[in-house]
Amino acid sequence: MSNNTNTQIDLIKELDKNKQSENIVFSPIGIEMVLSLLSNGAEGRTQKEILDFLNYKSLEEANEKSKEIKDELEKNSEIIKMANAILTKEKAKEPFIKTGKEKYDANIEVLDNYRNVNEWARNKTKNNINKIIDSIHPDVIMVLLNALYFDAFWEIKFDQNDSKFQPFYNFEEEKNKVNITMMILRGTLLNYYENDYFQAVKLNYQKPGSFNSIIILPKKDYGINNLISQFDSKEYEKLIEGLKNKEKVNLFLPKFELEFKAEISDLLKSLKIVKAFEIDAEFKGICDKSPIHINQ
Repeated sequence: MSNNTNTQIDLIKELDKNKQSENIVFSPIGIEMVLSLLSNGAEGRTQKEILDFLNYKSLEEANEKSKEIKDELEKNSEIIKMANAILTKEKAKEPFIKTGKEKYDANIEVLDNYRNVNEWARNKTKNNINKIIDSIHPDVIMVLLNALYFDAFWEIKFDQNDSKFQPFYNFEEEKNKVNITMMILRGTLLNYYENDYFQAVKLNYQKPGSFNSIIILPKKDYGINNLISQFDSKEYEKLIEGLKNKEKVNLFLPKFELEFKAEISDLLKSLKIVKAFEIDAEFKGICDKSPIHINQ
């Protein structure tokens, strides 16, 4: 289990609490990267709350682990790319800039207006994310950004000729039924796990050992929101261990496209990052302008 598995599960659970009737897609690792970078400009309680949430014992550990993640992703740069950036109106302090560059590969750029942010996102995601924000409040002096782009082929390819238009039941309800194209694998040997609450299968991507998708289907009448609320690190460990077993599986997987947007300040406060959002937050390591705090 990774150092931040608990953090990632907590993020998923809190986000699902507020968005129970929506489809969710987000990158826990992107949120962790931005917060870890931010902690370099923080002091006192502000820094401690961020590091505690990320399960790091020190700032040095946060920076080294973040660099390890970034370096690991770079080894697979043909299918996955991560970018970080510091967009600022104020002159940032040299240690903050230096750490941002060395540990997070975060380029520093001038923040003129909200279009800078959207242009950066568009460039870093090959035009897949064209807009993050519609405006920037005049008081905003800095924006920290992370983008993650992933594009890979399945190791075991679905047969296009065997795709079928079939009903998919969202939240197990007839009224939420949609007709959708199902990709199908028949009698295929896959990593498979099942318990009283859900079935799960692991699908690898083409580059061996690098990345995979774990797909979980709640059992009838149990429901996705109930499953997420009960999920924890122990259940995750059982899932990963169980997926080492292989079985012949008939897999029906819907083709889908998701878009999702969320403002997560309240979510982070509920997970005990509080001081960073208060007017007297301790961010003296970012720039000489003081006091500053997170607004969004």
